[in-house]
Amino acid sequence: MWVTHLIGLLRTHTAADSDPEAIVAGVNRDIACLSGVEPLSSLFVARLEASSGRLDYCNAGHPPALLLRSDGQLELLSVGGPVLGAVPVAKFDRGNVTLGSGDLLLACSDGILESFNEADQEFGNQRLETELRRAQGGAAESVLFSVLGAVQDFAAPRPLTDDMTLVIIKNNNTGRNTR
Repeated sequence: MWVTHLIGLLRTHTAADSDPEAIVAGVNRDIACLSGVEPLSSLFVARLEASSGRLDYCNAGHPPALLLRSDGQLELLSVGGPVLGAVPVAKFDRGNVTLGSGDLLLACSDGILESFNEADQEFGNQRLETELRRAQGGAAESVLFSVLGAVQDFAAPRPLTDDMTLVIIKNNNTGRNTR
């Protein structure tokens, strides 16, 4: 029920504004006004301008999205603010990057990072980065299934206990104004 409510708030604020930091601030205010104790929630909101590759984003206490540049450099997208509802009048900032040709963006829920194997080891950021680099040359769909498969293989035979949300965006633009 909580996720459905959160999605409804997100849709309401997305309809009213397209700036990621304004959307997140509005959702945060609404959550902070609720009576009772709601679960801590994080959120990563981004707006991609496909023609230029410009990505504006706001990270509200979410694991940083990973931007793997075609030259192998890795950037963490963490600009934003606190988890939702923690501070009713929190200020949220907008980050922005430009996705160049061959760049790969990965945003995931903590369920990916916090998947445990039989030895009680966490999948974690390092394994995620390693898998992202290994799969970098493939299409976005291939990268997505490669990362999900790596998490499932790592955790097997232990059951996955948290959500596994994963978004992959790859800029396939070769610089000829076509996509």
